[in-house]
Amino acid sequence: GLRIEKVLVSLNLLKFY
Repeated sequence: GLRIEKVLVSLNLLKFY
């Protein structure tokens, strides 16, 4: 996607942390 990927990555990072 465009920025959706970045948002998903951010959410994933927050979830991991």
